[in-house]
Amino acid sequence: MIDPYDPCPCGSGKKTKFCCSLLLKKMKSSTEELTQVPKRFPLHQCLIRSNWQEDGLAVILVTRQLPNLNFICGSYCVDTFCLGLKDTFLKFDIDSETLEQIKDHASCDWTTCDYETARGIILGGIDYAAKFGFFPNPDWKLSKHLIEPEGSFQLSSEFGKDGQPFYIQGPHDNSAKILAQLRQTTGDKFHYMLRVG
Repeated sequence: MIDPYDPCPCGSGKKTKFCCSLLLKKMKSSTEELTQVPKRFPLHQCLIRSNWQEDGLAVILVTRQLPNLNFICGSYCVDTFCLGLKDTFLKFDIDSETLEQIKDHASCDWTTCDYETARGIILGGIDYAAKFGFFPNPDWKLSKHLIEPEGSFQLSSEFGKDGQPFYIQGPHDNSAKILAQLRQTTGDKFHYMLRVG
C-alpha cells in the first residue's frame, strides 16, 4: 500500500495524495481528465484474441498501471470485416484479481500484442466502418482515451474480406438495418453471412 504522503511514483515530485491519486478521483467524475491517462500511467499489458484474423473479430484488452498498483483497463471488440468497434468498456482502479476475472470472462485464447498494432486495429477498424455509415459503440467516448485516439496510427491489418465488406451477423445485430445500410453505401458490393434459425 502506498502512503499518500510519499512522493508520487509518477516522478512529478508531488506527494501521491496531491498528484496521481487526485487525478484518478477526477477521472472518475470527469471525462476531460481522461485525456491525461496515457501521459501519466504506463502501459502494463496489451492482449488480443489469438484467432481474430480468421473470423475478423478482434477482442483487445489494454491495461495501464496506476501508482497504487491497480489498473485502468479498456476492452475493445472490433469487427475488422465490416462494422468496426462493436463493443467497448473502460474500468477504473481495478485490482489484479478483477483484471484476471475480466480476462477469464471474455473466454478468449489471449496472446500478447504490440500496443501500436492494437491501436491500428481499433482506430483502423473505426475508420473502415465509417466509410459505410457505421459508428463506434457509444462507450468509445470513454475508452478511447486509453489508446491516444488523436495520435497518428499505422494500419496493421487489412479490413474487409477480399476487398469488400463482409458482414457476419452477431447475436444482437439488427441485420435488416445493417444490410440496408450496406446496400446503400456500397452499391451491393459486399458479402454477408446470416445465422440460421
